[in-house]
Amino acid sequence: MPSPAVKLLYIASGANPHCRDYLDAALTSAVFGLHVAVLFLGEGVAQLTASAPGATEGLTNPVDELLQYGVTDIYVQQQGLVDTVTSRPSDSRITELSNLDISRLIARHDQVFNF
Repeated sequence: MPSPAVKLLYIASGANPHCRDYLDAALTSAVFGLHVAVLFLGEGVAQLTASAPGATEGLTNPVDELLQYGVTDIYVQQQGLVDTVTSRPSDSRITELSNLDISRLIARHDQVFNF
């Protein structure tokens, strides 16, 4: 009987749009067929909008890249949207979570990486 897939959660919590190490790690894991989820938390929520402070032209939307590699479990902290972003991203591919829901999400994953 095959063992259940390891569930990995990558948390993007940094504001710098060039700090996309979480994305490289998540995409690499997805290529190897691992179950991958990504959570944009705190200042990391700013990576979801082009109007974020310090956003650089030419960077692709991380959600588009994740979806290209089969990562469909993409989450964003509701409070992070309120605190960080001036224009709320309207992307139906992202699930908004309360802080309580985030705790539950973390508990469901075998490995959690915070960037």
